[in-house]
Amino acid sequence: MSIGGEFLLERIDADAWKRFAGAVRIDDAWLIDTVARMADAAPDAFEAALADIDDWDGSASEVRRRVLPAVREHTRGVTEGISRGRRGQGSGRAVPRG
Repeated sequence: MSIGGEFLLERIDADAWKRFAGAVRIDDAWLIDTVARMADAAPDAFEAALADIDDWDGSASEVRRRVLPAVREHTRGVTEGISRGRRGQGSGRAVPRG
């Protein structure tokens, strides 16, 4: 899937998110803020979900060991991408509610 015509994480910056927002007709500032908040929250939410599992066989610990660092790295890449190319304000289009 592309975001604003970009397929590689390291190329998805705020401008790519703005192009994506325009294509799907939502406010770009709202989208960028939402993506940033989700990227910030995802690693802790993933870790909390793993903590809720009865890890009787060690599987959750193994997933935590193997996957959590990749989740943190990926979301850090999303956050860094958003900080690159951040210019201007929102488009003024209505913010979707739901």
